[in-house]
Amino acid sequence: MIKIESSSEMIDQKAVTAYIQQQMVELQPHLHEKSALQVKLVQLKNGFEAQLTAIEEEGEIQTIGRHADLYDAIRNAKEGLLDYFVAAEDELNPRLREEKLNYMSKHGNLYLH
Repeated sequence: MIKIESSSEMIDQKAVTAYIQQQMVELQPHLHEKSALQVKLVQLKNGFEAQLTAIEEEGEIQTIGRHADLYDAIRNAKEGLLDYFVAAEDELNPRLREEKLNYMSKHGNLYLH
């Protein structure tokens, strides 16, 4: 589930929602089924801030992306969260990345960040 909050009338909700859903596909392998994502978009004087919060059973993880372009701010927040998940998975299971690479070499494409 994705919840989007925005106080700016200049933001095209439909276009932004579609872009966010497209970007969040990369996070799906790292989230639990019951996880929720909350996106808060804030218009600043010199651009935008996207606050992305993953709400997990264990707690919340938040990243913030800033950029002059709204879509780049969203992408920056998503990349920050993705980096966190990848680092956490590497720490919990250092062999996971190696296992994915072995699988890819035998079976073809698999998303790997």
